[in-house]
Amino acid sequence: MNILSLFITYPSKADNHTMFKQFTSKLVDEGHNVYVVTLQERKYNEPTKLFEENGVNVLRVKTGNFFDTNFIEKGITMLSLGYLFKRAVKKYFSDIKFDLLIHSSPPITYTPLIKYINKRDNAESYLILRDIFPDNAVDLGVINKGLIYKVFKWMEKKLYSYSDHIGCMSDANIDYVLKHNPEVDKEKMHILRNWSDYKEKIKVDKEAIRAKYGYSSDDFIAVFGGNMGKAQGLGFILDVAKEIKNDDIKFLFVGRGIDKENLKNRVETEKINNVRVFDYVPKSEYEKLIAACDLGIVSLLNQYTIPNIPSKTVDFFKLGLPIIASIDENTDYGDILENQAQAGLYSIHGDKKEYITNLNKIVNSKGLREEMSRNARDYYEEYLTTKNAVDTIMNQVSLGE
Repeated sequence: MNILSLFITYPSKADNHTMFKQFTSKLVDEGHNVYVVTLQERKYNEPTKLFEENGVNVLRVKTGNFFDTNFIEKGITMLSLGYLFKRAVKKYFSDIKFDLLIHSSPPITYTPLIKYINKRDNAESYLILRDIFPDNAVDLGVINKGLIYKVFKWMEKKLYSYSDHIGCMSDANIDYVLKHNPEVDKEKMHILRNWSDYKEKIKVDKEAIRAKYGYSSDDFIAVFGGNMGKAQGLGFILDVAKEIKNDDIKFLFVGRGIDKENLKNRVETEKINNVRVFDYVPKSEYEKLIAACDLGIVSLLNQYTIPNIPSKTVDFFKLGLPIIASIDENTDYGDILENQAQAGLYSIHGDKKEYITNLNKIVNSKGLREEMSRNARDYYEEYLTTKNAVDTIMNQVSLGE
């Protein structure tokens, strides 16, 4: 099968194994011909060019800047993507008949190309729905429900109408889309969870790794790994840390993000001695460090109307790490964590009392932690591998029957 995939990011480095690179590699392993169209931002001063990367045909299309730029430039680039991608595909893939088009949100502006391929090749289209835009931008205060919102909302509805299948992260995601877009056919929607390549659970020398980073074997380490942005609301975790009376409980933040320096400053100025914020951990060491911890932290500001499912759950579960979550009231992530996976506890973001109660339950029961750890790994193996994602998509499209 010839499969065309549209991804906003697709790193060129061979050792950068992102979710979508793992996905395309699995498709290649299963015998499909895979073509990816992605951005080549203007700041790199490189022309549109076709590459062969590990068996995948990657068309890097010169566009405006999208990442690490101002809102206006990012918006203009976003609006142009569908047309730029369409022009590039017509030039470079004119002789290829595609059977399936897979595209991921964000962004929501691929419609000109999707419409073109649907008509030209009679190809089915599959939307991997991750960020529900523009409503998520409203939740974060990036835009209001004015003219810009209405334009993007119109584009969102067009995207859904041109998608034959829509994979959502949870039942609440599906319900949200249908509630706000009643014209969408419910039959085209289903669950497509986040994923990562299958990997045996790693074994690490916890004592040695902890000693390397300044922790003892007696410390109970709750770790947050990933983007430290406004949406994560990690200041609340610092508020919790200040309330903890058990000196053995430590909080560790590893990653990058716009809120990182604010967190570091608070830790220093308020002398929150049970919290550390690491500037950098080599990729080869990151997973080992996480595996040497006791508990994974998931945090989401309680201001979202959109049900969010944090992708870092996959990595925690892969390592068999239980999760303590502080989340918004509209997501069903808590139900997934506590009842479906039975691999952690949750409370509403901002509720310090309930968070500390949950933390103490996990800290004080080794048996509970071990049970949650097994359940986390089992859930990962059954639902969160790349193979599971590929099988889900191919089972949904008629060409995959």
